[in-house]
Amino acid sequence: MPALALDKQRIKAHRYDVLCCWRGEGPAPAARDDVVRKYFNKHFVPFVFKKTTKCMTIAITVLLIIISGFSCAKLLRGLNQNVSFVSGSALFDYFDTLFEYGDAGPPAYVIFNNVNYTDPENLKQMQLIDAELATLSDTIIAPIYSWVGPFQNFISVGVWSDECGSAVASKLPFDEQMKRFTQIKIESQCC
Repeated sequence: MPALALDKQRIKAHRYDVLCCWRGEGPAPAARDDVVRKYFNKHFVPFVFKKTTKCMTIAITVLLIIISGFSCAKLLRGLNQNVSFVSGSALFDYFDTLFEYGDAGPPAYVIFNNVNYTDPENLKQMQLIDAELATLSDTIIAPIYSWVGPFQNFISVGVWSDECGSAVASKLPFDEQMKRFTQIKIESQCC
């Protein structure tokens, strides 16, 4: 408001717009016809204040609020981390995988205490527990991964190819078998 009052004083004093320190010469310009204001007062304002226009405005507003409320339930909260990482980087791939498969829930681990892994009967029991967990499809999402089955295949002659070293591993003690088993590369044909 103070700026408008100062502008009105500038116009009365017949000063220029940009160079307000200089006065113009000659008579003050006549007030011009305000076409926009005349159009607003004559056509737009009566249209906006019609009863039908008011009802339509309220109906559209209520409809937009309802649609917004329903769509908020499907709105993902937070910022996707991949926006800030370079495509193809390790972190980009990690968060991409997490975003794609994260709805499966956190992984669960079954840990056994005081188990003698050198006893083949204990390994069979652990494989049985693994098979029983796989049947709980209502509460546990497949696949269930266990090292016991692949380990038994590794130490059994003829199950894996000769390149995997199963023939040699079957004759070694348990600690050496486990050492060789954990040294198998994931990319190899043995996995």
